[in-house]
Amino acid sequence: MCEDEGITVSLDVLKAAGVFGGGIGGVERICGVAAAGAMAIGLKYSTGTAKESAELRERSAAFIKEFIEVYGSDLCKDLKPLHFKEGCRCVALVEDGCDMVKKHLN
Repeated sequence: MCEDEGITVSLDVLKAAGVFGGGIGGVERICGVAAAGAMAIGLKYSTGTAKESAELRERSAAFIKEFIEVYGSDLCKDLKPLHFKEGCRCVALVEDGCDMVKKHLN
């Protein structure tokens, strides 16, 4: 998704994003899809500090609000029982979340 949007992602960023699975570190708190979506927006719109990046704050807030409206929560513990499938984890939620974040990247 990032490549499609012209966002350069380093190996270090990809490694850091690995923590998002299972609700950040497997503790079933904020959904990794929501966190990664917000991170993608940050990669595209951040000017270096959140306070100086009004567009970053507006776009990321709009994304998270839409995510909660659509899925009813941004917490893994609420979403996992509805979306987790053995063998493919929450792949459908990931795919839908990518489509959702793309709207907030443009």
